Amino acid sequence: MAAIEIVYTGDYKTQSTDPSGRVVASQTNLQEGETPEAYNPMQLLCFAGAACTLSTLGAVAQIHNFSVEGMKATVDYKVTDKPKRLKSMSMLIDLRGHEYSAKEKKILQLALEQCPVMRSLAPDVEKVVEFLFS
Repeated sequence: MAAIEIVYTGDYKTQSTDPSGRVVASQTNLQEGETPEAYNPMQLLCFAGAACTLSTLGAVAQIHNFSVEGMKATVDYKVTDKPKRLKSMSMLIDLRGHEYSAKEKKILQLALEQCPVMRSLAPDVEKVVEFLFS
């Protein structure tokens, strides 16, 4: 796996450029009324968890010959005050628009355990994932 270089650009902002030239930026410590210019690192962590989960579900669905194309995840999270760290992450996976058998729903539920990003979160981080089916 290639190393990722992140550059601190000042004013609580960082950025990184992927091999294709796309820039990923973060911004922390927003002041009251300040408009965010990028996701904060905690949002990026939640994004990574959701992106990995959706990709994992997509891979498992492909193996079992059914589609999850168009599924969406909405993530909410809570942070502790001191020390500041992730307390909980709730994810709603919207699979409406497809009809799934009981077996396919069970396959998707079991696949949740396979996401390496979610498995990498500290054990005391509360992780709640729900599916929304048609």
